[in-house]
Amino acid sequence: MKDTKIIFTLLLSMFLNVVANAQNMATIKGKVKTSDGNPAAYINVELLNTNKGAITDSNGAFTITNIPRGNYKLQFHLLGLENKIIDVVLNDEIVEIENVILKENSISLDEIIIVAQRLNQFAKKKTKYVTRLPLKNINTPQSYSIVSHELTTEQISTDFGSSLKSVTGGNYIEANTGAVSFYARGFRADARIRNGMKFHKRSRTPIENQNIEHVEVLKGSSVVNYGSGFYGGLMNIVTKKPMATDRFEIGYNIGSFNLHKITADLNKAVGKNNEYMFRLNGSFYTEDGFQEKGSEIRRHYFMAPAFTYKPNDKFAITVNSEFLKGKRNLNFARFIKGADGKTWGDFQWDYNNSYTNKELAGDFDRSVIEASADYHFTKNWTSQTSISHNNFSFTAPYLMTYFLPDGKMARNIMLFDPEKGGSTNIRQDFIADYNFGNIKNKTLIGGSFFKTNWEFTRKMREPLAPGQPAFVDIVDLTNPDAQINDLSIDVLLSKPIVAVSQVLKDQNLAGYLNNAITFYDKITLLTGIRYDKFKNDPTIVNNKKGKDAYDQDKLSYNVGLTINPFNDKIALFGNHMNGFINEGPGLNKEGVYQNFDPVESRQWEAGLKLNLFDGRLKSTFSYYNIDIDNFILSYRTPTLSYKTQDGKLSSKGIEFDLIANPFKGLNIVLGYTYNDAKNVKFTKPAFEGKRLPLTPEQTANAWASYKFTKGNLKGFGLGLGANYVSKIYKAFDYANTFWAEPYTTVDGTVFYQKSNYRIGIKLNNISNQEYYNAYGIAQKPFNCVLGLNYSF
Repeated sequence: MKDTKIIFTLLLSMFLNVVANAQNMATIKGKVKTSDGNPAAYINVELLNTNKGAITDSNGAFTITNIPRGNYKLQFHLLGLENKIIDVVLNDEIVEIENVILKENSISLDEIIIVAQRLNQFAKKKTKYVTRLPLKNINTPQSYSIVSHELTTEQISTDFGSSLKSVTGGNYIEANTGAVSFYARGFRADARIRNGMKFHKRSRTPIENQNIEHVEVLKGSSVVNYGSGFYGGLMNIVTKKPMATDRFEIGYNIGSFNLHKITADLNKAVGKNNEYMFRLNGSFYTEDGFQEKGSEIRRHYFMAPAFTYKPNDKFAITVNSEFLKGKRNLNFARFIKGADGKTWGDFQWDYNNSYTNKELAGDFDRSVIEASADYHFTKNWTSQTSISHNNFSFTAPYLMTYFLPDGKMARNIMLFDPEKGGSTNIRQDFIADYNFGNIKNKTLIGGSFFKTNWEFTRKMREPLAPGQPAFVDIVDLTNPDAQINDLSIDVLLSKPIVAVSQVLKDQNLAGYLNNAITFYDKITLLTGIRYDKFKNDPTIVNNKKGKDAYDQDKLSYNVGLTINPFNDKIALFGNHMNGFINEGPGLNKEGVYQNFDPVESRQWEAGLKLNLFDGRLKSTFSYYNIDIDNFILSYRTPTLSYKTQDGKLSSKGIEFDLIANPFKGLNIVLGYTYNDAKNVKFTKPAFEGKRLPLTPEQTANAWASYKFTKGNLKGFGLGLGANYVSKIYKAFDYANTFWAEPYTTVDGTVFYQKSNYRIGIKLNNISNQEYYNAYGIAQKPFNCVLGLNYSF
């Protein structure tokens, strides 16, 4: 806590110093009208040769803020509209432009807007989180995917897992905790970043998608900006923010398996210049398990208030938060103890039996509070200060199942009573944006402090013999009439148990520098460096301190190059970066505790980005190679368990995504991934060359939708999509002898949408595939959802 106070005080001092040295910036305000005098809505307003711009509102009004004073050209454009360019001189704090008149009248403009609104509505590539610099996607030497709110709305996604179906370059395995295990380029890349801020990686509570604006999946470690913990990629959740307008939207989803979800989104702006903005998102979600035998429940309440104060065009502060509380059944990954079979479907268990009951449902809650302040204190420098804190708690039993010989399945209960933890992330960034003739330079200088704590008490049945799992009961899968007893915590505690408690704490202080320099708008060179200092406290096990405390330092880097010769239409890019995950001390061959280096990855990537036909087609193709040469290997002998740091892993492959709008009303999203992830040097030579568990070799996704934009069917639309995942070897199957079989699912939707309401029906798994994920958890068969939304 003392370290946190010191860091916070330093950052606050820096921020106040920034404010004290503030200088004026300029703001442009204006209105655009059609030739017949009506407001021109949805017009793109762009300040040429800058990254500044806006879109006119329903009254034709626009505002562009935080502009260095000087002479500029202002362009008004929309696809199908004749461009209009005017000269503006910014020599005052606020410059107002009255009545920009377009050549088009209101009728012809309406037709143009209908076309423009349907253009590539899923092709959102603008983000400030990939490089944390104001770079366009085509000038960014790194590939990334963004799943937009528009896409998940059209697909009627009721949970976080289904929101990830259109992510290229990864595969998600939905855990029944409501969280999602996501794998990118062969390595785990769970959602551990929120609005660019880290949170605790061990939170088992659900992620509610009602407050998500979009999801970003960054390919590669992104180590300079986000530090340790990632090899193949990372996931950043971008939440909804308050807006300078009034709106209220309510929604209701009802579907198979007693699914009910109620949502609300309220936004209110007050003040003379709408400087006070408030937004509240909330939801209630409940759903039963799909299996007819056994019973499960999933239920939670969610609320996310957010507030923004923007007194002028130079300064804004936002406070946002999330609170979630719920109850659900939890199933641990399945184990195999001597049973014959190569896939989950080879066993005689019943696909429609959960082998659990609602009495095993556990309780959980989570809270997040985040504050950020942006200040433009000179025409070239911006300060961004962010603080985030999250807490989670979890009191719940896991059902554990073991497949035994002769068609038997053992059941056990692992009770967390409780598990709780949290994290604090403080970040201060300074961003500079300078132009020197035909050379543009953008620089990020910053520092961060990240601290986590995690503790739990785990209770399980006392084993009958050392090294053997303890079973609560055994089910005869060969007998369809066998009695399957309900389980409960009381059943677990009715016999002797073994309780283990642990407390873990760590902290990380880092400084980083990222720089992008662009020559003649054609070539961009991105370089970055980061220094991390880690401190891990000793793990406390049953109130006894362990020997695994350590201090580590680590230097990281990235370098990337983009060649953009055809005016933002085609670009070649490449990058090289490292990534790392910290490892604590362990016993070596001599039985002595040894400090290990962070396990380090090295990636190089090359690819092509397209932005063609006025934005109607956007695509990225890339080839990557990731090597790890100091992986920690664990060995066990009759007298000693020890570790070495000479393991080697390799992951390489290709990724392709395409987002297209071939003609008015039609939108297409396509993705394909091939990944070859394997052990190069491992504990057993027989495992070398084998594929890494939990990562498919191939994945593919497709979604196409069409919406009628005129005529009697105007507003009606339909969509169809498919997802393919090749076989995945189960957890810890380094011999590649057991896997989840490949599967293809097909989804479809029909909807009717007007300006203030939407009605849609979604059909999931239309072919009624019975399949299992890599954890051995049966997935939903055919199901449908009806979605209703109304806005005021």
